[in-house]
Amino acid sequence: AVHLLIALPCEAKPIVDHFRLKRLMSESAFAIYARDNLSLTVSGIGKSAMAAATAYTHLLFGKQSDSIWLNIGVAGHKEAAIGTPFIAEKITDADNGQNHYPTFVAAQPCDSLPLSTFSAPQNCYPENSLCDMEASAFFETASRFSSSELIQCLKTISDNDKHSTEQVNPKGVSSLIEKQLPLIDTIIQNFIVLADSLPTINDEIPSLLSDRWHFTASEQRQLKALLQRWKLLSPEQPIEELELPGTANRKEFLQWFKKKTDSLDLILVSEEI
Repeated sequence: AVHLLIALPCEAKPIVDHFRLKRLMSESAFAIYARDNLSLTVSGIGKSAMAAATAYTHLLFGKQSDSIWLNIGVAGHKEAAIGTPFIAEKITDADNGQNHYPTFVAAQPCDSLPLSTFSAPQNCYPENSLCDMEASAFFETASRFSSSELIQCLKTISDNDKHSTEQVNPKGVSSLIEKQLPLIDTIIQNFIVLADSLPTINDEIPSLLSDRWHFTASEQRQLKALLQRWKLLSPEQPIEELELPGTANRKEFLQWFKKKTDSLDLILVSEEI
């Protein structure tokens, strides 16, 4: 299944029309549209609304663990041209400083930039970073339900230093999103291909790890995501064959394993270039 999470009705409208989605009239908590294996949920503005909408969508559509999650909307940037699309390569919650890192396993169909999520509209833009009001909550929540390889944020520039948020209107936002429909099509298709190729990870953490380190629930989620990435990028070397570090500290092990998998990502990208 593919789940699109959108903050505003004006952002959602061209996508609903393009995919000929039908509103689920039985749902009143959020405006939810669906057709076949594609859903679109309009969350409303802000982190709490987006977190609630993402969790609600997961429950409504059967709690699948291999769903594709895509947050689409507009964002601000200090100098990027209006209408330019970007994929978020790093997502920071500006309120608490927490960072989230989407996993890229192939070349992306458009440029990428860091993204900062704020609790209020910004006219003072961070240096070389997109800014919005929902992405960090979307990514943090969706990460509980799916692999980070299948979660992404696509943002189109709606405001900058020369075109303030006060000049942004619903009709203009719909037009900006409409121009990105071919790109949205491409991203969804790429995701579907990737999802089909992802290895299935057993819910059980390998005993050589669980016997040695007693992971918290949060650490188990992080470890399972790392194991899936490792199996995807290094199928010829099972985790059981890795020479594990001597540390007795589970957090140090997770940091070590993350560096290992990140180095595989770099190898994959360099081979493509």
